[in-house]
Amino acid sequence: MTDPANDWIAPLGQMLDGLGIAMCLFDDQDRTQAWNETFLRFFPEHAGHVHVGEPYCDNLRRFYLGRLGPDEIERIDSYIDAGIARHRGQTQPFAFEHRGRQLVVSSVQLQGGGDCACGACSMALRWTCWARAPGCRRMPGRCPRCWTACPWG
Repeated sequence: MTDPANDWIAPLGQMLDGLGIAMCLFDDQDRTQAWNETFLRFFPEHAGHVHVGEPYCDNLRRFYLGRLGPDEIERIDSYIDAGIARHRGQTQPFAFEHRGRQLVVSSVQLQGGGDCACGACSMALRWTCWARAPGCRRMPGRCPRCWTACPWG
């Protein structure tokens, strides 16, 4: 799940596992730093492949290889570029479907801090979480099941 430099996130990842929320932590160079078990349940294509230091573009390539049909595969690099830009600039949650699940994703930039000389403590991190959005089809909007305002879309 993590390397020793990111042990501080492990309890949060376990807490989110208990709530059924996936998480993945990326550094300021868009490299994977930590993830939880729910991340691997939501995105099984990453099991056995995701690792500390993995570039986000490799993560997205696996994601899109499992989603794109033959008519779209030639555009995979543009999808990856758009995914990285969305990841870096996300300011609001959005919903999408993956492997038959409606998911909602949200991401936040965490600014580093501290007086440690290691350099890692001052690194900015992007923490991304995914949750199930049962019964919801789009973001923003109304729940198609009950037509009430739905925070997930």
